[in-house]
Amino acid sequence: MLAEKLYPALRSREPFSLLTSNELDSWLQEGELREFSIGSILVRPDELPSHIFLVLAGEVRCLVPSAATKDEITLAKIGAGTLVGWSSLLRGESCEHVIASEQVRCLALPAKAYIKLFKNNSEFEAYFSSLVSPQEAYIVALASAQHTAKRVQGWSDDLADRALHAQAQTCRPGEPFEAPTGAPGLEWFLSTAGVPEHAVGQHILSGDSLPSRSGYQLPYRVIGLPPSDRLPASEQVIAVTPLSSVETEPRQLDQLGILEADHLKDNDRFPVVRGRGQLAEAMAVVEMVALEQQVPFRNDAIQKVLEDQFRRDKGMSIELLAGLCELLGLNTQLAEVESRFIASIEAPAIWLWGGIPVVFFGARKNKAILGHPHKGLQRINISDLENQLGDRFRLALPRRVTATPTSRFGWSWFTPLLGKYKGALIMVFVASLLAQLFGIAIPLLIQQIIDKVLSQGNLSSLNVLGSAMVVMALFSGILMALRTYIFIDTTDRMDLTLGSAVIDRLLTLPLAYFEKRPVGELSQRLGELNNIRNFLTGTALISVLNLIFAVTYLVVMLLYSPLLTAVSLSILPLYLLLVFGVAPIYKSLIRKRAIAQARTQSHLIEVLNGIQTVKAQHFELTARWKWQDRYRHFIDEGFKSTALGATSREIGNFLNQLSGLLVLWVGMWLVLEGDFTLGMLIAFRIISSNVTSPLLQLSGLYQGFQGVQLSMERLSDILDQNPELNKADEVGQISLPPIIGNIRFENVSFRFKSKGPYQVNDVSINVPAGSFVGIVGQSGSGKSTLMKLLPRLYDPEQGRIFIDDYDIGKVDLSSLRRQVGIVPQDSLLFEGTIAENISLNDPLASSESIIEAATIACAHDFIMSLGQGYATQLTERGGNLSGGQRQRIAIARTILSNPQLLVMDEATSALDFDTERRLCANLQRWAAARTVFFITHRLSTVKSSDLIVVMHDGRLEELGKHQDLMQKKGRYSVLYRQQAHSE
Repeated sequence: MLAEKLYPALRSREPFSLLTSNELDSWLQEGELREFSIGSILVRPDELPSHIFLVLAGEVRCLVPSAATKDEITLAKIGAGTLVGWSSLLRGESCEHVIASEQVRCLALPAKAYIKLFKNNSEFEAYFSSLVSPQEAYIVALASAQHTAKRVQGWSDDLADRALHAQAQTCRPGEPFEAPTGAPGLEWFLSTAGVPEHAVGQHILSGDSLPSRSGYQLPYRVIGLPPSDRLPASEQVIAVTPLSSVETEPRQLDQLGILEADHLKDNDRFPVVRGRGQLAEAMAVVEMVALEQQVPFRNDAIQKVLEDQFRRDKGMSIELLAGLCELLGLNTQLAEVESRFIASIEAPAIWLWGGIPVVFFGARKNKAILGHPHKGLQRINISDLENQLGDRFRLALPRRVTATPTSRFGWSWFTPLLGKYKGALIMVFVASLLAQLFGIAIPLLIQQIIDKVLSQGNLSSLNVLGSAMVVMALFSGILMALRTYIFIDTTDRMDLTLGSAVIDRLLTLPLAYFEKRPVGELSQRLGELNNIRNFLTGTALISVLNLIFAVTYLVVMLLYSPLLTAVSLSILPLYLLLVFGVAPIYKSLIRKRAIAQARTQSHLIEVLNGIQTVKAQHFELTARWKWQDRYRHFIDEGFKSTALGATSREIGNFLNQLSGLLVLWVGMWLVLEGDFTLGMLIAFRIISSNVTSPLLQLSGLYQGFQGVQLSMERLSDILDQNPELNKADEVGQISLPPIIGNIRFENVSFRFKSKGPYQVNDVSINVPAGSFVGIVGQSGSGKSTLMKLLPRLYDPEQGRIFIDDYDIGKVDLSSLRRQVGIVPQDSLLFEGTIAENISLNDPLASSESIIEAATIACAHDFIMSLGQGYATQLTERGGNLSGGQRQRIAIARTILSNPQLLVMDEATSALDFDTERRLCANLQRWAAARTVFFITHRLSTVKSSDLIVVMHDGRLEELGKHQDLMQKKGRYSVLYRQQAHSE
């Protein structure tokens, strides 16, 4: 079954296409599917593999020994379509260490069958003889450096670069080695192990003969490496095997087109955006990617970046387009592929075609589907496209990651909200309709009064018609009041629902979101909610209702006089020109005003939050000047937008008056001609105002629409973000049982940016239950970041964390955080009494429990020395206490919550040495059956810890008890002696 499924896909791809049908079928029949969990080993570094593996799904890491230490480093990450294990077999000694960095599915093919095919099929042999794996090249490069007695300290990066530009050549035993003529400048080194009188990494020259190795029947492998000073400066491509081309992003096998070449369905629809000129072309391509990947498209932000780039005379490039995709939150990789693999590229992809950027949406029936900014959707024969692109071409591969926002907040987001209150909105509509019908009757009655009563002097008719007008006006007023009441009640309910949804989403966002945005900016974005609410529940709905009823008035006007109707509406084209001409300028101005306001607000909140520092450092004047400068900029931008809005409104009012004057002018001419009566003219004028006024309100409506679009864009930064845990992920997640305290970190790595340095790098620690663990290291070594992974404030990029053998990534987040107590360095207290702050997580806690927690935290004595003891009122953020006092109350609060796992993140940094020592001793007694992680810079505090973790540059530097670490005379010993000497 497996062979039947894979045979058609592999049949057309090297190296499998080099085998005969019988050879391939026989080899696949011996293969088997294998699953590897994260961290599992595919190929061991200390033994020859029994199988080679074709990765079908997932990603694996290729590890090599560091040139400077005994640790292993990651040389490359490779994904679906890659073969691993073959180079170890061909060189007679394992050079590969391959582990799964996520759940991996592989096809395991027997090594014996591979060697047999290598010996019997010359094309198969030639293919692998010229192929080199990065791990093999790295091992040879490291060995060659050691042979030449060169210093290898800090050479890992240099060796990796040399490995990624290596070539391979074979040599038969006893025959002279001939370096290929097409690779000048390479130095050649022996890779095959066990060659008599020759070692791995030994320099081989053309003409050298290598002696036979007893019992070894394969050709010797020789690796060509460029000298360090000849490495290509701009090359960024990692060539692993032709199966993965030279892509740097892992691929699923079916997405590569190996399992299913026709991966597009007939009903696929692709977004197309057009544009001409460099700026418009780039924006069109990025917007197509955004629409295809369903991420928010920040039009103005993208345009600003492009304008800045083109202003510096930087033309169109793949790097620029990749950077723009990164701005959207997509993880974008640059790669270089051979044109013959176009059908295997995972969509979407971006490349330059004849200097024009295009989006690749996939391939079907030997045709590539491209989004072209000029020509729209194009279906091009792949063979023609290959010829036009040449042998190789560069492309960008934008991909969604966990943190990528999803475009979900837009006008459609309000549809369920409006549907929820459709009954009330229907009542508003009916009340408005009846009021408008009564409104139509009033001008008709006025016409009768003028034409019948005034001309004939019929006082009895006047009283009847006048009374009718009063009744109509009364009913119209009652209906409008009823509409207003229902409308206000409905909008208040909608406002509550909308506000709750926004705050709910904000509080579920991950910690990283808040760390990237100032509090003032977030506050400003939340303020945009008012603009959206006012527009939707005020301006928008009222204007829409008026426009709908204007159609009724328009029909009446046409019945009166088509000529006067045309005259009344003659100013409409001018007005539309005004509205749509001013709109883009107005939108740009209100955006600048909003940005200026956010910057002003951020600075003010920052100053107020740090007012103690401001006064202590005496830079009140500087803070004031900076605020004034930002506020002045905000006022300037506000003036521009206000002036433009006022000017457009006054022009609109003039056009409205002009319409009325034209109606009277032409109408009086009709009256004098006898085609119209005076009453008809007055009635028509009143009715026409009910048509032109809503139309002329379009200016305010459109300006409001522009403003609310900006508000929605800013608010979408909250609502489009992915929460810490999606609702779909919560379903079926098990709750973490009561924690015993066994903690295990397995090859854990984390970094804040996908292409940045690791803050935590391949850390593995095993902590028994009930241990008191001290974590030490210099600032920036990764201590706090490592501990933030424990309650999943951050999620590790690689590796897993276990609590009592439960993978914390697969348990309910709430059940985890309920049982983990964290005391950060910056302890936040709230306005209220000390007792209320300690019992914040347990408002029903007894006085005895509160006092016990405060005593353990060494806080009871100073609390009782205060005027009102535990009833002492704290100001905002506990400003009337010292830093050390605030920290002890925060520790007491955490102790009262009785966590089974406690993390002290430099929570005693403001305490004196004696108080910290006593508190640490109290904690050790209190936490006898609990696991405690104690982060500190004072090494003497954790001297008696069960385990001491020493971090340095994100890595686990040392691990052990105090005495053991002192005997090692490593980093811990040096730091401890330095502190002891300074004290």
